[in-house]
Amino acid sequence: MGPVSPFLDQLAQSGVVFLNSYTAASWTKPSAASLLTSLYPQTHGVGLHSNTDALPDTVRTLQQHLRANGYVSAHLSANPLGSTLSGLDRGFDSTFTARFFEAAGDRPPKIRSDVLVNKAFAWIDQHQSEPFFLYIHAMDSHTPYLAGAPEDGAGARYEAEVLFSDAQIRRLHEHLAARGTASERARRTLSHDMLERLRVARLC
Repeated sequence: MGPVSPFLDQLAQSGVVFLNSYTAASWTKPSAASLLTSLYPQTHGVGLHSNTDALPDTVRTLQQHLRANGYVSAHLSANPLGSTLSGLDRGFDSTFTARFFEAAGDRPPKIRSDVLVNKAFAWIDQHQSEPFFLYIHAMDSHTPYLAGAPEDGAGARYEAEVLFSDAQIRRLHEHLAARGTASERARRTLSHDMLERLRVARLC
């Protein structure tokens, strides 16, 4: 099998690459909360006790700060642990998320990233004239693996899922580029002024 992330590799050639990166936690619920709040799990409390822990109302999210500064936002998630089940949809203007399975054998069908990207296309076209924040949380690389042949090993099917995700990221980038928003969004979304405002808001 060839490269599993050819588009991301291509994108990295013209971007900034972080060779070392660290997550705030080992699983989705607390790490997604940290991503959207800039707080450690022991501070925001999400995922410390159970799957149903939710973000306290007193904790403000990135999307809430962005909304206060004129941004419209959307949250498209294939994992409810990183969305509604954790209160992480709060502050988004639009949310789509998977249903959480409630009992053994009640796992809902896996939502693949092409479904999320298709929904993103419609949302982007509706809001392309506005400053926007779009957060997509995919689950392709989680089991059950739907890409690859059933007789392939788990490693090969995992790589096939990563390749599938890479193709969807390419589609999303091309959709933005066709509307003249890809590179401009990258420059404008978190400008120095915006980062400074968020830093001040965080300290308050």
